Amino acid sequence: MKKQLFTALLLAAAPAIWADAPLACRDIPTEDAVHQKQECVFQGSDMNAAYQAFRQHDADNKAWLPKKMPAKNRTQKWQSATCDDEGMRDTTIEKHQVSKNALYMEYDSDGLCASPYKAQFRMQQQGKQIKIQFDRYES
Repeated sequence: MKKQLFTALLLAAAPAIWADAPLACRDIPTEDAVHQKQECVFQGSDMNAAYQAFRQHDADNKAWLPKKMPAKNRTQKWQSATCDDEGMRDTTIEKHQVSKNALYMEYDSDGLCASPYKAQFRMQQQGKQIKIQFDRYES
């Protein structure tokens, strides 16, 4: 009987628990259609939880973000396969800068073969909140 009562109370409270999502985001107007900007605030101080919540929010626009929050700094550069008879290739650079209370990531593709694309992600803990800024540039 106690298990049934506990289960009933838990199910009744579940919608209220999920209604207060810890991540709140808003789109910031920009001067052109090429630049899209989003700012978010995560209520809490768990950087990994904030990162995962942000990745899942509007996930289609964030496919380039690693599944796990990066734990160390790195810069990686690579080129795509040849895309025309002249030997043109896209060059892509990905940077991660990690500190105790902040994370910065940048993804930049020059777009010689495909459309140019650049994305920047900034996350910084400020007290009991984590501020997140996401900028995306594509044509």
